[in-house]
Amino acid sequence: MGLLQLVEIAVAVGLGWIALHAPAAAAALMIAGGVVLAWALVADGPFAVVHVVGLTVHRRALILIGLGIAALPVLIGRITDPLLLVTCGLAAAVLLRCSFFRWPAGVGPAGGDSSADAAGGRQATPATPDPPPGSGVDPPESHVSVVRRAARMTARTTTLAARQADAAAPKGARAAGRLIGRLRAGGTR
Repeated sequence: MGLLQLVEIAVAVGLGWIALHAPAAAAALMIAGGVVLAWALVADGPFAVVHVVGLTVHRRALILIGLGIAALPVLIGRITDPLLLVTCGLAAAVLLRCSFFRWPAGVGPAGGDSSADAAGGRQATPATPDPPPGSGVDPPESHVSVVRRAARMTARTTTLAARQADAAAPKGARAAGRLIGRLRAGGTR
């Protein structure tokens, strides 16, 4: 929980820092940073001023805060301000990523299991249990295999792009050399 609070405090400080350097969007960014900072300081963690909100509720509300920050340029009518768009987009992306992060066991509130419900201390149960081995039914695809497949696809795309760049580089160098030659020849006449 402490790491989550640190990230939230860093996002709040970043929003405040950008607000100091962008007077046109300062009020909106300061309010957004204040909301994020206040939410970080009421979470049940080591940086809390008041230990009010557990991890489960904190993460769920963090989704709403992230979506609110993402919608901030539209809400205040400054959709054409690129600084506000990029700042709010990055802050929202970080907050949303943190809200969906799966915390390992023992990292949850007060050192408890992160899968325990904050209100009642109940353990979360999987929605669909794995089928018994040898039953002929494939288990549901885990997020790890999805990530591995995405990593393989990214590696293949990177390799293909590198091959195409290797083939295009000599052609581009020849074209640039011809252009420089033409410019030099045209300037001496």
